[in-house]
Amino acid sequence: LFITNRFAILPWKKIKKITILLVIFWIWCVCSLLWTIGYRETGIEIIRSGLLMAILPIIAWTYIGSDSSRISIGKYLFCGSCLGIILFLVQIFIDKTLLSIMFNQNFSISPLQQLNRAAAVLAVIMWPTVLWLWKKECRAIAVLFWAICLFILWRLDNETAFFAAASASLVALLVLIKPHVLIKLSSLFLFLAIVTAPIWPLTVLSPDRWLAFSCNYTASSLLHRLYIWQFAVKKTIEKPVTGWGLNTARIMPGGRDIINIRPPCESNWTSGESLPLHTHNAILQIWLELGGVGAFIFGIILVAINLGLQNANRFVAAFSQSQLTAAIVVSSLGFGAWQSWWLSLLWLSALIMASIRNENIVD
Repeated sequence: LFITNRFAILPWKKIKKITILLVIFWIWCVCSLLWTIGYRETGIEIIRSGLLMAILPIIAWTYIGSDSSRISIGKYLFCGSCLGIILFLVQIFIDKTLLSIMFNQNFSISPLQQLNRAAAVLAVIMWPTVLWLWKKECRAIAVLFWAICLFILWRLDNETAFFAAASASLVALLVLIKPHVLIKLSSLFLFLAIVTAPIWPLTVLSPDRWLAFSCNYTASSLLHRLYIWQFAVKKTIEKPVTGWGLNTARIMPGGRDIINIRPPCESNWTSGESLPLHTHNAILQIWLELGGVGAFIFGIILVAINLGLQNANRFVAAFSQSQLTAAIVVSSLGFGAWQSWWLSLLWLSALIMASIRNENIVD
């Protein structure tokens, strides 16, 4: 961008609002160095997250990119997605991952569990692909592609990714019917969900309420996650405004304590750490590490992104909302908030969606 002198003419106003909010959020992360319980963990994550925001100029560049560039991005996206689908299907039907075949090695987890991250990637990246096919008037292929993706996620051993894609599909349908109303409602719901997040693990989602229900599952991971969320909220209450410092969930006092999980069915008895590395919920992790201030800024960022979809046409708004929904669901049920591969996926998928949409709107 610097060499071609295009950096100076980037349409910054297109992403000015989001850029300002992200910078404010990052500054609050920097401020957490003043009270963090782990200077090394916080300092490293501040540097990494700051560097990751360097992709903002590239996203701004998509608004002045040529049509030929957009066409190329769409073609490569579709070809890459098809290749990924083929690899998924092969591994599903032979019940082995290519990694285990290549190295002739047995892993401690099941073959399909080894594809947990890949399933999360598919749940998010499928939506710009669907949108590109839709804009190319290949709507039958778009529906087929969507159905195959759902089938793959259903077969994989990752309920979170399937639930994310299914929820995103429902959202797409609702936005297609009433775009402006649903976008405003979802923005309000998002903000309220973030602001009230610490309430639920101590009430409705208290693990004691779900002990008997957990016997319906062969694995105890659901119940363990509820205990993790409850522990995270109790620690959040100790520092509700500022939090404990960015990326300090991994060194949280008491996080390595072992809890014994004892539902009525002895087959599901197990034990685990109170907080193993992260909260498995990005919103609760932000509350824990950055306090109510960080959670409030994060909520404003998501609302600003979501409301930007009001200016898009019906189909662009629907599939963009689906991508955002899938990303939020996976972030709320699965991985750590600051895992590099996950953050990179979110930035990359945002960049691809901005390129595919090709609309002169402020979002």
